[in-house]
Amino acid sequence: DIPYTLAVRFAMQEVPLQSAESQSIYPPQPSDPVFIIRDKVVEGKGIWEGLQGFGIKKLEVFKGKVAIDRFGEHGQNGVILITPNTRN
Repeated sequence: DIPYTLAVRFAMQEVPLQSAESQSIYPPQPSDPVFIIRDKVVEGKGIWEGLQGFGIKKLEVFKGKVAIDRFGEHGQNGVILITPNTRN
């Protein structure tokens, strides 16, 4: 095996929250991981509202025993911990 780097370019269009929410084809399921922003469990449009004006500095994924040990019952199905950028 030879390791290599592959550059991938992509662009994302900004979609208004109402449109994005109404077009969702994947409603949250009980087995979905929990999203945590600023030490608060968020779901649905709360994820985007929690990042509005900040962007994402770091995104961490926790699963299994590590998620349960760190986040208790919230970690049952995994946790996606989002650290937003800070405003200057």
